[in-house]
Amino acid sequence: MKLSELVAYKTGLEHYDFIRSSRGLIKKINESQSDIARSNHINDDAIRFGQDTYSEQIANDLDSLERQIENLNDNYVYYKNQIDQLILEHEAEYIKHDEENISQTLGEGIKDLTDRQLRMSSNQKRKFISRINLYADWRWPALIIRPEDQDIVEAMCAFDPLYICDLYDDLVQPYVKKFNQVYQNRLRPYTIKPFAPKQKSLDVLPQGQFGFIVAYNLFEHYPLSMVKQMLQEIEKLLKPGGTLLFTFNNCDLSRNIRTIEMGLRCYTPYRLLKPILDQLGFRVVKLETEGDNWLEIKKPGTLRTVRGGQSIGKVWDSKAKRLKAEADAKARQEASEEGVKKAKEQRRQEEILFKKLQKTLRERVPWSASNKGYAKGQHVRFHGKNYVALVNVLPKQKFEQGEWELVE
Repeated sequence: MKLSELVAYKTGLEHYDFIRSSRGLIKKINESQSDIARSNHINDDAIRFGQDTYSEQIANDLDSLERQIENLNDNYVYYKNQIDQLILEHEAEYIKHDEENISQTLGEGIKDLTDRQLRMSSNQKRKFISRINLYADWRWPALIIRPEDQDIVEAMCAFDPLYICDLYDDLVQPYVKKFNQVYQNRLRPYTIKPFAPKQKSLDVLPQGQFGFIVAYNLFEHYPLSMVKQMLQEIEKLLKPGGTLLFTFNNCDLSRNIRTIEMGLRCYTPYRLLKPILDQLGFRVVKLETEGDNWLEIKKPGTLRTVRGGQSIGKVWDSKAKRLKAEADAKARQEASEEGVKKAKEQRRQEEILFKKLQKTLRERVPWSASNKGYAKGQHVRFHGKNYVALVNVLPKQKFEQGEWELVE
């Protein structure tokens, strides 16, 4: 019997509870005992069961029934425990297979990764994005590892700044280029090293700076030992109180084990993942078991920020500062007409943007956090009050009072 069939069988057995099911019958027998004891119509001594009256006999029968039900339940529990033992024996083979075949995952190219993209149903995606929306806030930098879905990437635009990373730049840039040039300048695209045993992959990112991280269609394809290593790296990226939302192949469910038997994913049951999360100090906020499975976990502590307003600057750790300084020095040495052309082109793009926005100057429009910018002189309505833009306002998720004048 395959492990998927064994787990499906065990899941079916969980529906039965003999003790609970018997409570209704025992209650009825107790009620009948009370009725018999109160009856004045029949002399109990007139009908004997050997030396016993019927009241005494039914009490004996009930006692025997309860002992039999307890014995039945004990045997049933023992049977389920033996099934659990068979599952443990089978899953050891699956875990070993994942560990021995990790080289296949490490050797994957761009085509391999794009061919196995995760496509959530519309309902599942709405639920997943709703969890992101609970945390979306410009005060926290955020990171998405493996940006396979544009809707999910766009849901994270409220964070500032937003980091996007994957193993290949060709997997990152398509999602960056779907935004206008102004917002592209605010994104932080990164290419990371492959996830491999005893090798750091996320050390190029700012450590301890992120309030929210999404790992999408990532853990499904790595053995448990690698998942633990990846979680250790992500834990170092998060601020105290930060949240990680990630999809995974929950093999406590038989349908997900079938993906392993088809050679599509790795064996990562929540039952074995939970002790790893506990060891790292994470608290489980939500476990999704319908459709595609995901976990929402939180790092201990309270999420705090010293930012007084929205910024378009990068978040750096000491190593990143040094690398930035070296890159700036090199850029100054290699400054050329091409750099000047790019700066002019960026200014031209902004001029085109605000020229288009000037078409709505005479209209009063509602202010939106997902705006494309506002031209100087634009009238908007914000929290029930009317404002006019004092300057050209670049796209941003925060309403900055200094850029607007209250009007009657």
